[in-house]
Amino acid sequence: MCFSHPDRYPFATNKPLIEKGSPVLQYYELFLKEFTKVFDDPQRSRTANDAIRALKQGTSPVSMIASEFRRLMMDLDWNESALVSQFAEGLSEAVLDTLALFQTADDLEGYINAAIFIDARLTRRKEDKARRKRGIQPYVQPTSSQIEPMQVDSVQRVVSPTERERRMKLGLCYYCGGEGHQVTTCPEKL
Repeated sequence: MCFSHPDRYPFATNKPLIEKGSPVLQYYELFLKEFTKVFDDPQRSRTANDAIRALKQGTSPVSMIASEFRRLMMDLDWNESALVSQFAEGLSEAVLDTLALFQTADDLEGYINAAIFIDARLTRRKEDKARRKRGIQPYVQPTSSQIEPMQVDSVQRVVSPTERERRMKLGLCYYCGGEGHQVTTCPEKL
């Protein structure tokens, strides 16, 4: 995998191993150990510790933070309580305030799921408020089971050719037949 994409993986570093036909490539465990020695973070646990403590929700969805949190916690040997506490540290005030109103799970997965659910509800509510502020109401299906026929007359008036000719000769509006205006400024059409 890593040898087939030289533009994405450190191909040059592994090229000598391939050319020599090194026995390391024949044994996955040896290869993995060698690969890790060259490319792994020697202070992986400390790096994960620093990164997980700096992880903050900000304007991101909780689901994104949870994903990164889960990735980082794999390199730590913290207990469940410490992980829950640290995850809560990174959440926004709005999510924390809402979580405080409910009894939440003591386990990390339950706490994360509750935070994701609350964040989604808060986001949806914020969008609803913005929509109402702009005056756009969500579409609601009519509850009436009766089908109302379309009022064709109210959409467009049909004027006979003789009436249209009469209106044109007299300088009347083509739409309503009134005087002093044309169809583009007709008060009935506007």
